Amino acid sequence: MTLNVEVSWISNEKERGLKALKDFVPEEEIFIEDPIVSCQFLYNRQYFPGCSYCMKSLEEPENMLQRLSGSVEIPNLPFIHEYKEKYPQGDVYTNNNGLEVYCSKECREKAYKEFQNLLDVDGRDPEHPLLKLEELWKSFHYPPETATPILVARIIAIIRNKLDEGISAEEAMAPFLSFKNDKKNQEIGIIQKFLDEKFETRIKDVHQLIVDALYDPRIPELFTMDTFQTLLCTICLNAQVCFKLN
Repeated sequence: MTLNVEVSWISNEKERGLKALKDFVPEEEIFIEDPIVSCQFLYNRQYFPGCSYCMKSLEEPENMLQRLSGSVEIPNLPFIHEYKEKYPQGDVYTNNNGLEVYCSKECREKAYKEFQNLLDVDGRDPEHPLLKLEELWKSFHYPPETATPILVARIIAIIRNKLDEGISAEEAMAPFLSFKNDKKNQEIGIIQKFLDEKFETRIKDVHQLIVDALYDPRIPELFTMDTFQTLLCTICLNAQVCFKLN
């Protein structure tokens, strides 16, 4: 983050806020920040490819036009050719099992360093907890999507990798404890508002699959049902939907 802004505490109700340290002019860049963790929504990923690390779209403009318009015919639109000249699609890279795609070797390397080394699965094994997790979630949480357990899995994997590097559990978890996590929103069941009435029963199955796939005795507190629900609530309150086209 640049020095043009600072994160400061506003109030107990609003919690943290971003404060400008200078006057900005129209169209001036305020700050650039990489997400602490990200992933495509599950149904979203099913319909078009995107980099599993930086979220860059890997869909050709013609394919995107066909998908969004529902038409097999592609009109002769000059901007498509201009776009492809300005933002040519490079090579696409996959992970070891071919289930994740990346826009560059750099993104693939970053993903493996941060979390993917713990999340690779045998794509031929439909009983693997992470594959079952995806299918279970899609079976009751339909578009428009508002959360995904894969973010929870990546957060846990990031923390576990930091522990392997010798970082303390407290320090490893600290970045994820600073998010807004309004107690009132938990009390009224913010997540249940996004999902169907059978959520409470099904979320137990989702939680168990996370435990089966990623449990680590060094951080047992991260795998309780209360913590899992808090993580989902935190994602709903803090996550942003973004589209990276180039």
